[in-house]
Amino acid sequence: MFRNKGTLSYIPIIILVGIIMRCVVAFGVPKYYAPDEQPHFKYINYITENKSLPVSYSRTDAATNDWEYYQPPLYYSMMAVFTIIPSENVQFYIVRLLSIVMYGVAAFFVLKLTKKYNYDYNLQIIVQTIFAFLPSYVFISSVINNDNLLNTIAIITIFYTLFPLKKYRNSFVGGLLGLATLTKMSAIVLYAFVVTYYVIEIVKKRKSIRELLIVILWASIFSFPLFYRNLILYGSPMGDTGVNIPYQWPNIINATKVILWVLNHSFIGVIGIHNQIWSRMTYCTDIVFIIGMVGNLLYYVKQKMTIKTDMKEVLLSYLPYISMVTINFIMVYSAGYLYAQSQGRFLFVSLLPIALCIAFGYSFLIKQYNINRTFVAGSVAAIMIIHAGILFYELSSLNH
Repeated sequence: MFRNKGTLSYIPIIILVGIIMRCVVAFGVPKYYAPDEQPHFKYINYITENKSLPVSYSRTDAATNDWEYYQPPLYYSMMAVFTIIPSENVQFYIVRLLSIVMYGVAAFFVLKLTKKYNYDYNLQIIVQTIFAFLPSYVFISSVINNDNLLNTIAIITIFYTLFPLKKYRNSFVGGLLGLATLTKMSAIVLYAFVVTYYVIEIVKKRKSIRELLIVILWASIFSFPLFYRNLILYGSPMGDTGVNIPYQWPNIINATKVILWVLNHSFIGVIGIHNQIWSRMTYCTDIVFIIGMVGNLLYYVKQKMTIKTDMKEVLLSYLPYISMVTINFIMVYSAGYLYAQSQGRFLFVSLLPIALCIAFGYSFLIKQYNINRTFVAGSVAAIMIIHAGILFYELSSLNH
């Protein structure tokens, strides 16, 4: 059982409050007051007006606001279907609302996955709280950005990799990987998760190499047209040749210090077109994440000392998530080092593994030290809600 019979179901309330907060942001934040929102919307408008895909000629921050044209087309093509209404303002807010719909779908699959894992109900609350109230994620999932579709597809892909369909399971997972690739090139982190998971299952003789090849085949079928088009137009399968402006750091120590600082703050709690609005509450939310990570470390140390658990099995179950987050971090660090673009939102594709890890850490601490579960879950929720509320209050103050 996930909760005692007759107790109030908090998760639907958390998701509903998360949706309401995003609606407030979607209609309260001025147009284009989010990172790259204007170029993303311009891409959508181009497809709506021309019924074809654009070709990228600009570099980041160009005055033409068209530097996102090199991005894979799935998100923009889907949004173009909903922007046939003549009014640009109506089009704009429809697309923002669709970002909130994507959050709702993601939250639903997060709920399904945590139930499949048989998480304690209050720990399901911790996972949903992170998704609902992490301030930077609230902001990004309320505005126009292809990260929102990628994040949703990522969660669905993880779910159906771990809990596959009865029929066409491998083809379905491969198709999801292909759709993720057609959304954003950072979908490579999903390949890390899926391939690692399949390799472990093959070693355990629960899957065959043939199944993995089917996944790769279908992912390739979906992705090939994009890679071929990019190669013809831009001379690179990734399509980003010449788009990003190289950045020169004084030295690698300085670069790493700044990259990690920006990454932490922009992942935990910043909003605004240039990530310029933040609060000291960020440190409180940092502590929430640190405690969860400490819980994981203490669990590992205890099990290692008492030898009560086969740590090899535990680590193998973690490995797909670890490979996904590791590849994601390397990509974000590289973007920071090469182009000074270590944005926290680039880690949101791995938000599910991160949230599950934090919840698992809290689970161990609660059991080990007999802490009241409701108190822990409520405290985590309260800190993030207050943090998000402060940021959006400051944003509304700036607008007036």
